Amino acid sequence: MFPYDYSCKIVLVGECSVGKTALTQRLIYDMYQKKLDPTIGVDYSTKMFKMNDSKVVKLQMWDTAGQENFISLIRTYYKDVGGAIIMYDVCDRHTFNRVHFWHNELKKNALEDYPILIVGNKIDGNRVVNLYEGQELAKSLNCLYQEMSVKTGENTFYGVKNFTEHLYKKRHEITAFKSSAVEEFRLNIRNKREKPRDHIYNCCVIC
Repeated sequence: MFPYDYSCKIVLVGECSVGKTALTQRLIYDMYQKKLDPTIGVDYSTKMFKMNDSKVVKLQMWDTAGQENFISLIRTYYKDVGGAIIMYDVCDRHTFNRVHFWHNELKKNALEDYPILIVGNKIDGNRVVNLYEGQELAKSLNCLYQEMSVKTGENTFYGVKNFTEHLYKKRHEITAFKSSAVEEFRLNIRNKREKPRDHIYNCCVIC
């Protein structure tokens, strides 16, 4: 396990096929796979980011399904997060129009207020949603905004690292942003509770 100073859980939401899973693969493996199976429920992955002050943050990314029939399932993952990424496809206006829906989903199921980054993906394609529209939408929802191409890698690492830096600066305001010491303590407690007990039976024979 790589050493880190803090950890933070974020959730990735958005319509199916906008590039959420491809983003996690680009961040972790620096690769792009054109055809990916739709996420069923939730996938989990982590990425280490070194902050400007040399502290290391383990970003825990929960990649959620974009299909309507999984909404009730993935709502439980909106709780206890330190941030969220809402992704849409700049080449598909329907996915852009659905950003409001995903933003409402996050807000009504959140335990506390946390930063949200809206990402316009696939800027390498034939876009139908321009930069200004994306920026204005993010501004109206009080969210951060970033455009990227997961396919080419443009702005992917830069965009998510900057978002992680933003979360790090607000770590004292975010309950889900935890130090590694706190995580290790909780893990040790859980391991002790789950450790099987050795049952020793003493048998005495009375004559």
